[in-house]
Amino acid sequence: MPTTLPTDDIGLDDIQALDRFCKRYPDITNEARLRWWIYHRKANGLEKSGAIVKRAGRWYIVIPRLRNWLLSDQQSWAA
Repeated sequence: MPTTLPTDDIGLDDIQALDRFCKRYPDITNEARLRWWIYHRKANGLEKSGAIVKRAGRWYIVIPRLRNWLLSDQQSWAA
């Protein structure tokens, strides 16, 4: 069961659907790469970071947490 992270510092403007995130930040990633990261979310630490949320079959990105995950040396890019 996923760990619940504090959300006091996260606003609705910090959450974006996967496809919209990729269109907004094309220099960061594209949809195929982001889906690859999500597919390997347990191995690469993305799930633990709280940067992704799935509701009603749709993935959402928590932008500040994804930024922290990208800048972290804790994730594994081997997956």
